[in-house]
Amino acid sequence: MPSSRAIPSFEEAWPRIAEIPGWLTLDQARELFRLAREGATDIVEIGSHQGRSTVTLALAGDGRVTAVDPFITARLFAGPSVRSLLLRNLAAAGVRERVDVVTTTSADAFSRWPSSRTVDLVYVDGKHDVASLLRDLRWAVHVRPGGYVVVHDAFSSVGVTVGMLLLLPVARRLALTHRVGSLAVLRVRPPTLRERLRIVIHLPWFTRNVMIKLLLRAGLTNVTARLGHTGIYDPY
Repeated sequence: MPSSRAIPSFEEAWPRIAEIPGWLTLDQARELFRLAREGATDIVEIGSHQGRSTVTLALAGDGRVTAVDPFITARLFAGPSVRSLLLRNLAAAGVRERVDVVTTTSADAFSRWPSSRTVDLVYVDGKHDVASLLRDLRWAVHVRPGGYVVVHDAFSSVGVTVGMLLLLPVARRLALTHRVGSLAVLRVRPPTLRERLRIVIHLPWFTRNVMIKLLLRAGLTNVTARLGHTGIYDPY
């Protein structure tokens, strides 16, 4: 039975999203919210961290979100303690009962996902190496025709960009439609020839982001500011 809760507009939802630490920009959150609101009743998220994107997806409609994250300890990630922060943030946003938190890897969750269960949207923000990205994109087989696979850091992480360059030109049912910053929106349908090659037009922006990353590592924030990037964090 559909929930009787009032579904907020993005403008109403954003204050709850913005207070959660993470790397999803306002414009990217707005786009993710819009896509999730297009009749998405079953959503899978690969990589939740503290829940910035999870809350965005859960607030957008009445569907369920399966949040898959192993909560490992690594650079920028504090391991299992982050799971507690995620649960706290879901509860604070009023969406805890609509999110299934699955503490495992994307590959393990994929291997156990029922073949009969079709989802409407998969949001990918997992490990950023080529092999992991290609594994995560396998979730597209569970997405209904016309649904979406949305990839974060698609044009700011070398591993993610290379993975997409390897896959999209030969993909049979993934079409790159547009991007919002580094957020790539893929539609689950046979791509046109133009869509197969569309990733190429975004490579200059990706190259700029890689340059900014190198300059940040060198401490040259005055140069990155002249390139239009403010702050000490990598572009995303």
